[in-house]
Order: sequence, then C-alpha cells, then structure tokens
Amino acid sequence: MFRDKIREILELVLKAEEKNIYVAYNYDTNTKTLTIITNTKVFAFKDNEYIEEWSEECIQYLKNLIGERTE
Repeated sequence: MFRDKIREILELVLKAEEKNIYVAYNYDTNTKTLTIITNTKVFAFKDNEYIEEWSEECIQYLKNLIGERTE
C-alpha cells in the first residue's frame, strides 16, 4: 500500500511540474520516508499506521493545487 500511495503522490507532483506549480519532494530509501513541500504546506510521512490518513490529505491537497477534480 505504501508504494502505491507514493506512486500516486509522485504522479501528482509530475502533473504540478507540467503546470509550473512549485512542489518539491524527497524520498529516503533507507527510512522509507516521503516529504512533499509546497509554497504553503509540508507533508512528511513514512510507512506506518497513519499512512492512509496522511497520504489522503496530501493527495487531496495536491489535486486541489493542480486543479484536478476530486471525488
């Protein structure tokens, strides 16, 4: 599940890049920690029991940032 969430988030980061929207990211392969930085928010999480909640918040934020429809 963690890898699927990372993949989904990084796809949104690439969409932001296409629209020239600032988003920075770092993924540490040793600690399995992903950090997403925007102009107004920072998300940092790793594979644990909170990944679903935290990743969904990040995904929704990125979708809103790039103007993608959310469900």
